[in-house]
Order: sequence, then structure tokens, then C-alpha cells
Amino acid sequence: MLSKALLLALLLAALLVGCAPRAPISASEMFGFCMTASPTSDYCSKQKGYCMHLREAVSRQFASRAECQAACWQVRDAYRLTMIDFGCVQTYESGLDWCGRYCTTNYE
Repeated sequence: MLSKALLLALLLAALLVGCAPRAPISASEMFGFCMTASPTSDYCSKQKGYCMHLREAVSRQFASRAECQAACWQVRDAYRLTMIDFGCVQTYESGLDWCGRYCTTNYE
């Protein structure tokens, strides 16, 4: 009986840890994740510029998460055709995802 109660307590603790707030990531960390996020070995010649522009876009203070995400989307829109034309779709999507994570962890 004691082992079942202990197991249940550990399970509940593990579930609650998953609900803990995430620590904010910095713009530099977001850039690093963007640069390494593509799971393929395909070289994307536009990756560095795209990730740099995402970092620059969020490297200022925003009044809200929505404003931060709008900055990410502005870079997304500027690179949409370029990234697709150069076969960088995975980098494009993962970079935008990391930018969104930056906004979520810094502007809750």
C-alpha cells in the first residue's frame, strides 16, 4: 500500500513539473536554436541571415506578446519566398517557431 501511495505521489509530482513555467530564453539563445533547428542535412544558404533577422526583430522591448509575435511574422513575411525558393522550408518553419517561443517565454 505504501509503495502505491509513493508511486502515485511521484507521478503527480512529475505531472506538476511539466506545468511549471518555462524560463525565458534570450534573443541569442533563440538565434542559436534557429541555426541548429533544421533536422535535415540539407544546407540552407539563407539560414544565417534569416535567423539573424529574427534575432534583431525581437532584440527590443515590446508591450505584449502579440507585438513580439508581430515582429516575428514581419521577418517571416519578408523571407517567405526566398526561403521556399532556396529549399529552406524546415529552417523557415523552425525559426519562426523559435521566435514564437521567445515571445511566449518573455511576454506571458
